[in-house]
Amino acid sequence: MAIDTGIGGAFTFSGLTGTPIEITPGSQTIDTIDISDLATTGHAEKLAADLIDAGEAAIRFQFDPTQTFPTVGGVAASLTLTWPTQNTSATYIGTAILTSFEYPALALSTLQEGTASFTFDGVTGPTWTQGT
Repeated sequence: MAIDTGIGGAFTFSGLTGTPIEITPGSQTIDTIDISDLATTGHAEKLAADLIDAGEAAIRFQFDPTQTFPTVGGVAASLTLTWPTQNTSATYIGTAILTSFEYPALALSTLQEGTASFTFDGVTGPTWTQGT
């Protein structure tokens, strides 16, 4: 078993680079459909919907004002989130749309941090690949 901290975690997205401070992969969810009828007693009966919502990922990173940034709402591109392991890193990869980009506050003695949020579009993945 490889229980570890997040040190060494990484991300890639077309047009966005940076040293990550925190990566939040988000969660996959599925809606349910109420299939209760007039004979149902006790609790509502549910059925899983057809499609999984791949959710949204967020990345907080060290901001570099010398780089260019992708356009919010631009073309979907591959988002790769990487978990370091002993041999082969685990990855979570799918096409995503940049849905939010926050520039850092300018303040004395404060690290400039940017925040980017991505919504997986479901066209390609996301797919989890287990590390070793």
